[in-house]
Amino acid sequence: MVLPIADNRHAGHHWAWEVAEVLHRDISIENIMFYKTKSEIIGVLNDWDHAEKKSNLPLVQFNLLNAIEVARKHKRINGEGAPNDSDVHSDPPHAPTEPTDEVASRSESELASLKQARYRTGTGPFMAIELLRSGPIYPFHRYRFDLESFCYVLVWFCIGFKPKKHIVAHIDTWKHGDFKQIALAKLRYVQDPLEQQDLWKRAKSKQYLDLYTTWAEPLIDMVCTVQDRVRDIERVVVKACRMSPEEVSEKLEGWKTEIMGYELAREQALTYEQVMAILVK
Repeated sequence: MVLPIADNRHAGHHWAWEVAEVLHRDISIENIMFYKTKSEIIGVLNDWDHAEKKSNLPLVQFNLLNAIEVARKHKRINGEGAPNDSDVHSDPPHAPTEPTDEVASRSESELASLKQARYRTGTGPFMAIELLRSGPIYPFHRYRFDLESFCYVLVWFCIGFKPKKHIVAHIDTWKHGDFKQIALAKLRYVQDPLEQQDLWKRAKSKQYLDLYTTWAEPLIDMVCTVQDRVRDIERVVVKACRMSPEEVSEKLEGWKTEIMGYELAREQALTYEQVMAILVK
């Protein structure tokens, strides 16, 4: 039963992005439904209230100098030895400090839409880690954030589904606490095999535990790769914070090239094609 549902929801979501140019932005277990026909089971992704147009979700180039300045400012304010991770990798450092020609040419209503698109949306247990860890200005939602949410839905279902009762148990550490605590719990899960083992030991059904091994584990490996590249970028910024402006200037171009490589690897680590290749095995 799970394969047609998973296939339909991913294909429909991808069609909405590529053809209708709309991103859902609130993938959760409550927003995925299904119905039966005589020959098949059809998955449905509903509740598009938080959906946003692709045109309002630009990919903003990472601005290393701004990221360093934001991180240093945090260090001065808090008196800490290193910046907070949310200050390092959230979108504000990526964006230029002055309006670009493209932004300046937009109408007032378009600018309002851009501002709205930057509000953090989603359901905590299923939100992408980068959204959960973001600072006071949230990043524009990326397509891969929704893919990451699908991964968490699959884990949640495979671990918690009770076939006889038709209910799904919760993963408490993903549900309780503020967004930062949920992010840390999910980060531990995707990066630590022992955390993963502890979770799958709680599986309510052997049948769905097999699906967890077949589908969820390789998908979570992709999410882990994304987070590894995020950490790589953060390490460069933190390293730069310890250096003088002269040293930063000397190493800046090399760091920019290094970060571009990390960004490319991060964006290629979790794609629709890779997800579907796993689901149709």
